Amino acid sequence: MAQLKGTTDRETALPALHAAMKRRLRRRIQGAATMVVPAIPSLAEHYCDYMLEAFAFFGRPFAPADAEQLRELVRRVVDKAWEESPYARLHVEYHTEEAPEGGVSYDIKTVIQSVGEAYDTWIGSRPQPFFGAHANAKVMSLAHSLGIPESVAVLDIGAGDGRNTLPLAQAGFPTDSVEVSEGFAQLLRTKLLEAKLPGEVFQGDLLDSNLGLPIAHYKLVVLAGVLVAHVRGTHHLRAILGVVSKVLRPGGEVLFSIFRTREGFEPDVLTRQLGEVFWTVMFTPAELSEAVEGLGLTLVDDVSYADYEREALPESWPPTDYFQAYVDGLDLFDLPAKRTPIDLRWLTYRKG
Repeated sequence: MAQLKGTTDRETALPALHAAMKRRLRRRIQGAATMVVPAIPSLAEHYCDYMLEAFAFFGRPFAPADAEQLRELVRRVVDKAWEESPYARLHVEYHTEEAPEGGVSYDIKTVIQSVGEAYDTWIGSRPQPFFGAHANAKVMSLAHSLGIPESVAVLDIGAGDGRNTLPLAQAGFPTDSVEVSEGFAQLLRTKLLEAKLPGEVFQGDLLDSNLGLPIAHYKLVVLAGVLVAHVRGTHHLRAILGVVSKVLRPGGEVLFSIFRTREGFEPDVLTRQLGEVFWTVMFTPAELSEAVEGLGLTLVDDVSYADYEREALPESWPPTDYFQAYVDGLDLFDLPAKRTPIDLRWLTYRKG
């Protein structure tokens, strides 16, 4: 009997046939998921790779043109969201379609959150005190060094729930505060009222010209835990210090905590963007010099934040269970503490 034409080309090996059938089976697999990621422009391509891998897992690989269309969309959405806030999130929802289409439908949205809104979520969800039960030792020491309390007007910027504001006011320093979070501002007002302490709470963005801060009034301005977390580059830092210089009286001083890079480390774009996301904003020595140039501010003190606070108030260090890791830069860098390339400093400048 004559052999049928082409039968010698047929696959009959079961392992190969099983693999072939499993490839077809993937078209019958259904799935849906939501991916939520920080809207970081430097990671847009990484996010796209992850999405395309997920689609391929369900047996829906994208053609090159479709993949490029997805990449363009993600880049555009992420860039726009990042401009609005470093706390923006990308929400990607996708699901497989049933045969005969057999593709993937996806929807990309952004959720924008301001720094004030981020802090508002803490109230009622995190235990108090939020930032520690004691005032910063450096803050109190510097305030007392500037004169008798009644003569030293203080402005506490980013006051939170009053960790520094309340002890300063209790010690007799005329203390006002600025707080961007509406929830924290109201909480601080309540605490001041209950303690029968004076002091105005300015609620809003420090850079808002309508905030109403008095000019050349304060002998000490404090920014504890603000510039380390909520500054978007050197220009933003300079704008903040420009306002500080205006509200300081001649001879007054500003104290702030900040992450400074160690010698030999120059952060790239990805590092800086992730630093904003993880509230670990860093500046090089050159950038710090650029930020204060021409503002009439002269550096008069530069000390290690952790060393100073630990030595001055050992019983209250660390102020929270997470703070030692944060000071060491471990929120951002998954490294041994002594190997991270940044250092948290207390810097004091005097207005000439």
